[in-house]
Amino acid sequence: MGKRKGRRKKSKQQKKSSSAGMSIGLIAGGLFAAVFVIGIGIFVWQSNPSGSKDDLPVRKISREQIKFTSDSDLGQSRTTAEWLALLKEMRTTENMMRATFLKARMPNPEAFLGADPAAVPDVYEALKDPRLEKYGQAIIAKFGQSAEPPYFQDVIDGLNSDHPQVRRAAVQLLAHVKPEGPDTAQQVGKYLNDEDPEVVKSATIAMGAMGEPGFELLFTQLKGNQSPSPQLLQAMALFGESAAPAVPDLAKLLTVESTQQRLLVLIALEKIGSSSKIALPELIEVWSTESHEKWSEQVTAVMNRIGKPATTAMLEKFTQVPAEAQIIATQHFIDQKVHEAIPVLIQSLETPKSAESRQVALDALSGMLPESSPTDEQLAALFEYGDTGLRVWTLEEIAASKERCVKYKSLLTQVRSQLETSLANPRVEKSKDEYEAGTRLVKRIDQVVESL
Repeated sequence: MGKRKGRRKKSKQQKKSSSAGMSIGLIAGGLFAAVFVIGIGIFVWQSNPSGSKDDLPVRKISREQIKFTSDSDLGQSRTTAEWLALLKEMRTTENMMRATFLKARMPNPEAFLGADPAAVPDVYEALKDPRLEKYGQAIIAKFGQSAEPPYFQDVIDGLNSDHPQVRRAAVQLLAHVKPEGPDTAQQVGKYLNDEDPEVVKSATIAMGAMGEPGFELLFTQLKGNQSPSPQLLQAMALFGESAAPAVPDLAKLLTVESTQQRLLVLIALEKIGSSSKIALPELIEVWSTESHEKWSEQVTAVMNRIGKPATTAMLEKFTQVPAEAQIIATQHFIDQKVHEAIPVLIQSLETPKSAESRQVALDALSGMLPESSPTDEQLAALFEYGDTGLRVWTLEEIAASKERCVKYKSLLTQVRSQLETSLANPRVEKSKDEYEAGTRLVKRIDQVVESL
């Protein structure tokens, strides 16, 4: 009997042992499978971390509204729909005490009600009610400042509405639509040919924020178009460097006489950057013949982004262009620290095309010369045609070499005589600082000449 009991006990232990082994095996197998799946996932993600167009996540639509807190002392928090319902009650109730209480809760609803994608259908309903219309318009306007864009389907519903206020709001919202999946750009692109120019405007702005799919669709609108909409050109600027393929078409637009269009083209080329060098012939033409005040800032910005090729082109034509163009080029030389421009800047001092272009050249030389080594001839020209500040610096460069002092003794004497005459002439306007600086320079010239 004892032996039998022992066998049964042993048999039970074997079963437990076998069950434990199976459990461990299953757990180990499960862990291996999990690790394998995770490994495959990591491999796929590393192979395509950003995802292809077809892999773009589809945006989930949620109707759970955000709660906004009133700016009153009561500090109540409610959803847009709840606040709109209270506003409607405030405007319709005949109970004066109730109306006063509600007004205390909502002293300035346009200020605290914000943009909420989930609440757009409720806002549409508010726009249909003249008593709530202004609140709905205030909410719609805030989508331009919101990081959370409206749902595209809500925008489509609004565009299809027969109510003018709802459609107008949907047109505004269309400009703020963002990609919700791989086909959003194509769907928004359909509105680029809408009969309503305001819809086209909003669709174009939206496309400008949709990356490559948006660019491809807008690029087809730009090709061969001699009068593109301002929004289309603004969208090209939004694409930045990605819009490089559009440069040849943008360059052609620089030849069209349109102030607004040219400014927008220049802004787009500046955002595109160094790839805009393809448009350099047209840019140089605009710079050299039409460098009016309205172009100057934009032309300088484009040339700075293009860099060395623009510098070379402007250096070649610098002496031939009018004062306005020289000012733009000089500003470019300053921004880019172009020391190669020193010879043409010095030359421009001899026969300045305007007082302003001369002053800009003097400012540029004052910054560049301490970091360069001008030739003797350049030093002589600087001393003869420069202002007091440049002459002080140049004189010390000349005084550092006895050979130079002897070589330019007559020039030193000549400039000293001119300075003395100018300082003594009461009809020549000069400040106290200018008079004192001139006087010090005359004394220093005397010291250098006397040392020979």
